[in-house]
Amino acid sequence: MKNTDAVTPKIIIEIVESYYLGKKAVDICKELSISRETLDRWLEDYGHVANDFLRLRSENDRLKEMYDSLTATNITLYQEIEDFNTRRVFK
Repeated sequence: MKNTDAVTPKIIIEIVESYYLGKKAVDICKELSISRETLDRWLEDYGHVANDFLRLRSENDRLKEMYDSLTATNITLYQEIEDFNTRRVFK
């Protein structure tokens, strides 16, 4: 990646995100053919965005799990109510 001016903010955020997810700076720089200074500048300029994105992704995953659990509970409760009402009608 010789011309870092042509890199979009979205790509930079993905690169910074990979750094925060544990990819080594040396590996990132080597893979992209960029200097450590460039990566450090991107970390400084876009680090907060990547951190916020990772936090929101984690929160979204947690909320999806809660939604799935509550939906399953809701279905079970509706089935129990239906079964209860059916038993009452036929007594």
